[in-house]
Order: sequence, then structure tokens, then C-alpha cells
Amino acid sequence: MTVFKYKITFSLSVTFFLLSLFSLLFTGVFLYSISGAVKARAVENVFIHVANRDAKLVENSLIYAMRDHLTSQEVGDVIGSMDLGLHHSVSFVPGSKDSPTVEAIEISDDGEFVNYHYPVLTTQNCVSCHTQAVGSVIGTINITYPSSSVVVPLNYSVKTALYYTFFGMWLLFAVLYLNLKFNVLEPILVIAKKIRAITDHKDWSKRVTDVGRIKEISGLAFDFNAMVGAVEFDHGQLENLATRDPLTDLLNRRGFENALHDEFMRAERHECTFSVISLDLDNFKGINDTFGHPAGDLVLIELGMRINKCLRKSDVSARLGGDEFMILLRDTDCESSLRAAHKIHEFLSTIPFSLTNGQLIAVTASLGVANYPKDATTLESMHAAVDDVLYQAKRMGKNHVASSQCAKTDKNPINTQSNRIVDRFKHAMNSGNITVALQPIVGFNGKGTVAYEALARMIEDGACIQACEFIEEVEKAGLCQSLDDLMLRKVASELKHIPTGKVFVNLSSASFGDVDWMLSIPSILAKHDIPCSRIVLEITEREALPHLGGVRTVIDKLRGAGIQFALDDFGSGFSSFLYIKHFDIDYIKIDGSFVQQLVNNPHDRIIVENIRRVADDFGLTTIAEFVEDEATAVILFELGVDYAQGHFFGHPNLITHRPDSTL
Repeated sequence: MTVFKYKITFSLSVTFFLLSLFSLLFTGVFLYSISGAVKARAVENVFIHVANRDAKLVENSLIYAMRDHLTSQEVGDVIGSMDLGLHHSVSFVPGSKDSPTVEAIEISDDGEFVNYHYPVLTTQNCVSCHTQAVGSVIGTINITYPSSSVVVPLNYSVKTALYYTFFGMWLLFAVLYLNLKFNVLEPILVIAKKIRAITDHKDWSKRVTDVGRIKEISGLAFDFNAMVGAVEFDHGQLENLATRDPLTDLLNRRGFENALHDEFMRAERHECTFSVISLDLDNFKGINDTFGHPAGDLVLIELGMRINKCLRKSDVSARLGGDEFMILLRDTDCESSLRAAHKIHEFLSTIPFSLTNGQLIAVTASLGVANYPKDATTLESMHAAVDDVLYQAKRMGKNHVASSQCAKTDKNPINTQSNRIVDRFKHAMNSGNITVALQPIVGFNGKGTVAYEALARMIEDGACIQACEFIEEVEKAGLCQSLDDLMLRKVASELKHIPTGKVFVNLSSASFGDVDWMLSIPSILAKHDIPCSRIVLEITEREALPHLGGVRTVIDKLRGAGIQFALDDFGSGFSSFLYIKHFDIDYIKIDGSFVQQLVNNPHDRIIVENIRRVADDFGLTTIAEFVEDEATAVILFELGVDYAQGHFFGHPNLITHRPDSTL
């Protein structure tokens, strides 16, 4: 019920109370009405019968009185004096022209008395016939009864009570049934219908709107709507988690497979084309190792946003896992998709990525482009085609875009940039153009240069090429151990020109995996009359993890010969602290990612300070890498770091052009 735009509701208990009270009142009123009706019917049926009988007795007496030639007044007096032994009074009214000619009954206004009027007609046997015509009214006998003197027959009373009670019960049942049906049952059926619709059709948008005026049912409907809303939200969340990557909010592998399957169906039905781009970051592991996995996650998030900025609303982007991305370009031919791939490639490679500490890093990617129906006509063949062109992009030296045309024309790996780098490196080794550059490691408090780090350099056409430009391809080609052997021998041959100080030498994972070669290092140094105490071998988590057991054995044996060990890039991996627990090492080289922003980032300062504290507790010497300015050097000194290296203290110098050749 709505009153002044406000809906009034009732609780179910109040409703049943009101219905019960109504039933009680209805029953009382109904029984009272029944008693009145029975009484009225008794007056009409029983009184007439009794009154008619008494009236006929009076009429017989009247006939005898008239035979005595009494006047009408005298006859009335005689009748009035009659005692019939009843609880009523009898009177006689002489007839007139207005006298009633039929029997009649009247009930007083207060219901206490009933008057019966009985006309007396003349007959052939009447004494006064000579004066009145036969059939005329002589007078009217009036009999008055008290209503309380009526005796109702039991049979009549029972039948009347049953009839009225039966009618009243049906009326009460109808009222209760209609009330319960429209206020209770119908709203419950509405809720049940909504539940069936939701469970049958999974339509979470349905809600219960109008459920009447019962508070409990309104509350049930409200809770039902809230439950459906919560289920709808959770269903959406689960659907999102099932098809989307939680880090980048792009589609995941399952979501992309569904989109690609639908696109195949659409392309076959409408005979249209589409393209798929596979994108893979170059050297993403190096980003994680150098800057940590949180930085890698930031790169992936920004990469997803950059990809979407290059796409249309109808295109689909996905992260399949790790640094692998896929892009679906709808209604796109080969040329258009290749232009889109180059646009994405340029957007990634020309603008550096920003980390939380404000540091900018360059990120490149390799992209492969395949088209339907030119390169593939099925879901499986499309995956094979796009994998093939991505492989070609990587063989071209990474940071390239490749299509099926590239895959057809570039089948000879000798022509790829990667193999050209390896060939140049082999030529440099054979011609003696691989040399060593030494970068000084200095001590604070005026200690000066206390050691050097040996860095590989390749001399080509008079130019000096740093190791970062060729070391990755050399490693893939399996030549790292040869480079390590060459570097160690060159360092040993040149140490006699450096009267003091240790030399830190980096060794690859391949070298640490070759136990025999590692154990031959003391003999290599002995051939050049170099004491083992002047050599420090650097090991990183990347080198130690694949050969954990063997590395521990090698360290123990070489330390017995006097060679020391340094744990490089400390803090960049997850297991760095585990290594200082299990490996017997001498130096910790603090990763440069924590040093470069030391002036502006208080978090880096906390990390460096705690690394130094841990090193002190273990009795280890700390060395900070990538010190580029005086402010950083001052902070390192204040934090108690032992040594430092970086361009602020000195650039790497070629040992074959001592001491002025700076790189």
C-alpha cells in the first residue's frame, strides 16, 4: 500500500495477527447476526403458527358471544377478559371499512413485542348476518406476544445455525486465502521464478522488484537481490581471471585462444583476412637479473600499455606468459599488419622504459607477423607460422620484425647478424684482437687503487668494442669458456707489469661447469710466475645456480691454493644471501642497480647499508659497482662500504696500451 508516495509494509507476524483478530471479530459479528436472523425467522414462522391457533380459539368464542346478541363493544370486552393461559394479551377491534382482510404480523421497533392481527369475517352461520354481508369484516383480533416467550423448535434452530455457519466459514476462508495468495504466495512464486531463470539461463542481471507489502518477503527479496549481485560480481571476477592476465590486464593464453578461434570462424564465414603478431622481449632475463623482478613487472605493464596505444579498438592484445605477447589484427592484410608491427617495434625501441627509481632502460623486442589465409588456414598452422617468423626475427639478431617473406628468403643462418657477430669474434680471437681492459677498484680513506677488474674487449678496424655488444652471441655459440681461458692467460701474462693489487676475473657458467678446467687455474698462473693470491674469481647467481654442488667443491679446492672469490651483482637475485651462507667467499660486489640512484632513492640507501652490515657480520669485504659521481662516493663512504669502482674513480684501460688508453 502506498500513502503519499511512501510504501507501507507489514511484517508477516503482524499480518497473521491482524488476520486472526479479523477472524475473531468476524466470527463474533457473524454469530450475533445468526442469533438475530434465527430470532427473526422464528417470529415469522413460529409466531404465525401459534398466533393463528390462538386467534381461531378466540374466533370460536366470539361466535358464541355473538349468539347472545351482544354488541361489538360488549363482544370486545368479553374477548378482552378471556384468559387463554398464554404470555400474551388479546383485544378485539370492531371492523370498519379500513380493517385488514388478511392476517398480518408486526414487530415493535425495540423488538420486544410481536403483534398479530386476525380479521374475523361473517359467515352463513353468523348471528349478525342479517346486518352484515357474508365475508365482511366483523372486527380484528389483535394478539400481542413478548418476543422472549417464543420457543424455537430445535430442528429449526440447528438447521439455521448450520446453514449460516457453513456460509460464514466459506466467506472467512475466501478472505484468508485471497490475502495469503496475493500477499505471501504470489511474491514467493515471483522469487522462485527469478531463481529458475537465473539457474537455467545464467542471467545474473535479473532482480526481484515488486513483492508486496510483507516485510519478511521484502527482506527476502532484498537479500536475494544482494546475493545475486554478489554472485554476478564474483562471476565477473572469475571470468576476468580466467581470460585475463592479472599483471597487464591483457588477455591471457586462454582468452587469446578463444578470440583467435572466433576470428577463424568469422573469417571463414565472411571470407575476410586477419593477421597475428607474436612479440618477444629481447634479453628480458637480463632486466630481471640486473634490476630485479619488480622492475621486470613494470616493464611488462608499460609494454602492454604501449602495445594497446598502437592498436585499434577492434584489435586484441594478450600476454601468453613471461615476456611473450600476441596481437590479433582483424580485417588486416599482409602489408597493413607489417606496418602495424613496425609501428609497435619503433614505439618500443625508441622510447626508454622508466623504472620506479626514475632510471631509464632501453628495451627492444622481436616481432613475427603471420596472415590468414596466406600463411595459415587453421588454428594450429597459425601458431606454427607465427612461431617460425618470430624465430627468424631472433635469428636476424633480435630487435627485428619478420614476416613470412623473411622466413622464405632468410633460410641461411650464415647471413644473420647473430652469426656475423660470432664470425667477427672468432676472427678477433684468431688474429689476437681480443684483449683485456682493467678498471680500478679503489679504497676509501686514501687507500687508492687496491685492485682491478678485468674486462674483455674486441679490437676491430681500430675500434674497441665492449663485451656487452658481443658476449651474448658468444655465449649462445658456446665460446664463453674459450674466452675465459684467453682472458685468464692474458691477465696472468700482464700481471708482472702491475706490481701490486689483485685482479678480479669474471668466469662464465660454462667454465664453472668444467671442474677440470677450473682446477687447472693454479697451474696456468704458475706458468707465468703469478701467485694465486693475486687472482679473485667473480661468480654470479646465474653461474652458480646450475652447478651448485660443483661450485662449492671448486671454491673449496681453489681457496686452498690461495685464490679468492667474489660474489658479483649481490642483491639482484633471490638467492644471494643463500650463497654467502653456503659458499666460502671473500668479497661482495653490491649490484650497481642499488648504487646508481643512491643519492635520490632512500630505499637503495637502506639496502646498501644492510648489505654492508651483513657482510661485516660474515667477515666479508664490500665493493660498490657503478659509482658515477662524487655524491654517491660520499654516501658509500658514510655507509661504511670498503671499496668502490666506476667511472668516477676510473675508466677501463687497455693493458696493452698502458696507462693512457681510456675506453
